[in-house]
Amino acid sequence: MPDTMRPPDLGPLSERERALLDWLLAHGKSAAAAYKTQLSTVHVVARCTCGCPTIDLAVGDRQARTVGPSTILAEAEGKSPEGVPVVLTLRAREHEISELEVISMDDAVAFAIMNQRATFEDYCVGLQVVEEEFGLEWLKRRSMDSKAPDSPGWHPIPTDWKLVIDAFEKAEKTGALEASRVLIRITDLGHQLRLARILPQYDVAIRPRLRIEKDFSKLEYEIYVASLCVRAGYATEFVSQSIVPGERTPDLKMLFNEREIFAECVRKESYKLRDPLDKSVWERLWKQMSSEMQQLGASHHVNVVGLGDFQERWIPVIIHETKQFISAGKEGIWIDKKVGCALSVRRLNLPPTPLEEGLPVPADRGPDPVFVFGTVATDKGGRKILTNKNRIDLNFIDSHRLRGVLNTFAGKRQRKQIDTPGILYIDLDVSHVHQDDGVNTYLGLIAEALNRCFTPTANTRIGAVVLSTGPIFQETMEQPGPFVNKQVRLQVVRNPFAQLPPGFIVPGEKDALPAAKVSA
Repeated sequence: MPDTMRPPDLGPLSERERALLDWLLAHGKSAAAAYKTQLSTVHVVARCTCGCPTIDLAVGDRQARTVGPSTILAEAEGKSPEGVPVVLTLRAREHEISELEVISMDDAVAFAIMNQRATFEDYCVGLQVVEEEFGLEWLKRRSMDSKAPDSPGWHPIPTDWKLVIDAFEKAEKTGALEASRVLIRITDLGHQLRLARILPQYDVAIRPRLRIEKDFSKLEYEIYVASLCVRAGYATEFVSQSIVPGERTPDLKMLFNEREIFAECVRKESYKLRDPLDKSVWERLWKQMSSEMQQLGASHHVNVVGLGDFQERWIPVIIHETKQFISAGKEGIWIDKKVGCALSVRRLNLPPTPLEEGLPVPADRGPDPVFVFGTVATDKGGRKILTNKNRIDLNFIDSHRLRGVLNTFAGKRQRKQIDTPGILYIDLDVSHVHQDDGVNTYLGLIAEALNRCFTPTANTRIGAVVLSTGPIFQETMEQPGPFVNKQVRLQVVRNPFAQLPPGFIVPGEKDALPAAKVSA
C-alpha cells in the first residue's frame, strides 16, 4: 500500500465506480471473467490522499485488501473529467479483487475517475454536522434576518442552511434533491468540520468563533486547510490566538517526524470587478509592439497578461522589455510587480508565406476580455485567415492585482515565536476569471512573482506558499439531472532557501498545478 493510502474511507463503491469495475472485468484479460461474481460484495477500504482516485478494495467482510503478488485483471487508457490522460489498472491478490489504480500519464493535476455525484447520505451527514456546530436554534433565528448579503452583521451560513432545508423539503415532494452550489457548500463544510472538530484546540480556537460574522470567512479557510493536513496524514491541531496585543500566532500546527510545522491561513477579501477594459489602450499597445517587431524582423508569440487594470503609461515599459528579450535572443517570462502585468515571449519558427498580408484584427475569446492580434492573410480561394507570424496575445485577468497579493505575503512573513520554516496559505477570489485557462495563468504568474521574493537572506521563515482559489463551480446537464462540480485549484511555491524537513509533503501539494516553467 503506498504511503498516501489512508483509511478511514471504508464504504460501498459508488454506482459509477461499480459500473467502471464491471466494464473493466468484461473487457479485461481472460482471467477477469472469473472475478465478476465478487463484484456484488466488493467495497472500498482505503482511498489515496494524493489527489488521484486510486482505491484499495476488499471482498465480503474483509476490512483491508489482500496482500502479496498481484495479478492484473484489466488495463485501460482514457481521460478523466478534467481531461487528464490516465491509465487504469484493476488488480487482484490471493484470488480476490484488491485495487483499482489510476495513474496520470502527464502528472499534471489532481483528477477524478469520473464525475462523482455525492450521495443523499453525504448531504444529510454534512447538514447534520453544520446544525450541530452552529446550533439549530441559532440557524433558524438568523435565517429569518432580513439583512442583505455582505451587509454588516450578515452571516452566510444561516442563509445557505435555509436554502438547503427548502431543497430537502422540495425533494420530499418530487423525489429528487436538486443540485446547487449552496447544497455543495454546506455539505463540504459539514464534512470538513467533521474532521476538524476532533482536532486538539478546536473547542478553543474555532468553535466559539463560528458564529462571529467578521471571523467566519477566515475560519472557513482554516477548517479547509486543516482538512488538507489531516488527509495528508499529519497529526494536526489548531493554535489558539495570542492574548498579547499585536502578537500574531500561526493557525495550525502539524507534527512530522517529531518536528513541528506551522501554517498560517489568509483569505483575500472578495474581489470587486473593475471598470470595463479600455480596448483602445490594448490596441495602441499592439500597434506599437507590432511596429517594433517588424523593425527587428522578428517572428514571435508575445503574450501580455494584465492583472487588475492596465494603464497606457505602462506601454513603453512593456515595449522596452519585449525588445530586450528579442534583441538578446531570449525566451521566457518577465514580471513587473509595480505594473502588475507579465510578459511571455516565445520564438516562432514559421516558413515564409506567399499569402497576401493584411491588417491586424482583434478577436474576443470567452467571458474575459482577451484580444488575439495577428495578421490577416488571403489564401488562393480569397478566404481571410489569421496567420501566426508576429502573433501578439493580450490578456486581461480581472482579479486581485499582483501587488496586493505580494503585500499580503509581506505582511505575514514575520511570524513571531517560530524558529522553523512554516507554510503560508493564501486564498484568492477568482470568481470573475475565465476558468478554461485564466485561473491557471493567474496562479502561475503570482507563483513566479512570489518565487522571486525568496533569497538566501530574505523570507527564510516561509518554507512554502500555497495559493488556492475559492470554490470554482461548473454546472452541466446530465442524466438524471443537473450536475454541479466544485473545484479548488492549488499552486505550491516552495522556498529553495528554507529547509522544510526532508520528505515532508506540503498539504495540498499532491493536488497542485504543476510549477510554471519560467526563464529570465
